[in-house]
Amino acid sequence: MSTDFLFPFLMIFQVQFEPIRQSGIYQMMEEGYPQIWKSIDEINSDNELGEILKFTGLSFDQIDSLNLYLEGAKGISKVRSLGQEPRIGEEIIPLMSAKFNGVIEQKKLITFLLDELAKEKGNESRDLIEQTLKEEANTTYLTIPKEVIGKKASSSDLLFTIMQSKSIAELMLGIPEKVKLALAGKSIHGPLASLNEMQENHQVSFIIKVDPSIWSRPEFEANPQNPLFAGLANSVKGIREVGFSLCFLEESIDFEVCVNCEDAESALGLWTLAQGGLGMAQLAMAQEGSQIPAILNRIETKAVANNVFIRTDVLPSDIKAIGSQLIPSDNSDKRSPKVGHETLQGKKAPFFRLPLLGGGEFNLPDQIGKVIILDFWASWCSPCIKGLPKLHSIASAFGADKVQFLAINQGESKKTINKFMSSFNVTGLDVAMDSSGKVGDLFLVEGIPQTVVIDPKGMIRHVHVGYGPDSPSQLQKEITGLLLE
Repeated sequence: MSTDFLFPFLMIFQVQFEPIRQSGIYQMMEEGYPQIWKSIDEINSDNELGEILKFTGLSFDQIDSLNLYLEGAKGISKVRSLGQEPRIGEEIIPLMSAKFNGVIEQKKLITFLLDELAKEKGNESRDLIEQTLKEEANTTYLTIPKEVIGKKASSSDLLFTIMQSKSIAELMLGIPEKVKLALAGKSIHGPLASLNEMQENHQVSFIIKVDPSIWSRPEFEANPQNPLFAGLANSVKGIREVGFSLCFLEESIDFEVCVNCEDAESALGLWTLAQGGLGMAQLAMAQEGSQIPAILNRIETKAVANNVFIRTDVLPSDIKAIGSQLIPSDNSDKRSPKVGHETLQGKKAPFFRLPLLGGGEFNLPDQIGKVIILDFWASWCSPCIKGLPKLHSIASAFGADKVQFLAINQGESKKTINKFMSSFNVTGLDVAMDSSGKVGDLFLVEGIPQTVVIDPKGMIRHVHVGYGPDSPSQLQKEITGLLLE
């Protein structure tokens, strides 16, 4: 974010995981879109969060809640003019906390964190921090001095704490005074109107409170040559807070926006603008002959005192419609070439090398003289998993001296693939790792599974996208035909 646009603000993000997991709509999404959770599992196992969780002795499923607090102090708007970057403790005030169901292995976690610090900052910094380690009652404290963080980055120490009760553990990191307030159960921020006005049973909330001075910036000045923008500029100048919330229920997700304004007049003007914008969107879609999404017709707007509310409920049908656009379907049984893939057929297969999951590498030129089957897949793709063992079985029946079958994984880590393969009942399968997707690009892979059939001369003869009931027999005919040529 460019410091040209830094302004005083307060941001709060809160998630209550356990009630989300227990909701019916969450379980429906988990069953309907397993690839989302596969991707989340990969993130949790591969990045720093996964490493930290491993050393806590806990898992991602045991996270009960997550809270992030970030404040941009008054001086933050001056850092650009001074040629400086915002510093923790001076212009930026952070606090992060995560609550877990379970008992943390504290010594193991602290040792891991200190070891990681030593790698980055050296043993002297590690020793300096380790000297601050202390325990009081059920809380462990560890201070990260501003000297270790760097004077240009921070004007304040950071305090890391682990609070452990019988069955609940909480990790916290932030400015010492904010951490101590939170540990004492006191509010770390003043009253937030949008948080108080939104429905009480929400599990996800995101709130931004802005300094009114932001609206005096030139980009928010009304433009008399553009009446629509002039109305928008005048309306937004009254905004003081914007809050978003999600509530996961049995059969829907309730979505709510609360905009807190300076006064009722500002709220009414903003509501009028929102209502007009919604009507214009519906009218534009109707005039174009497009079907208006059902969710658009369920949006409600309302002005109450100095607040504007926008509410709607997201139903399973909405999730399915959105998912079909953004997420590859797990229920595809179609097997047909796309127009772009037709350009591959009859052309020489591009040469490539890829590392194999079991060690060594696959080099396409070494396999010329055989029929080569390339099957592009991923562990989150149900049609891939359904078809991979059957297609491999068909190819293997011709013998390794005549047919080479290669399963090319798209974009997943070695750890994720190994974890999947340990429970995947297929033997003798050669798996190549196309982690960057470069080979997939060579073969115009846009959707998976994609199967490419290459003849013994190295020419691409068939390209299929998807998997259907006739896929194995079709592959068998294609291989037989190529071997008889």
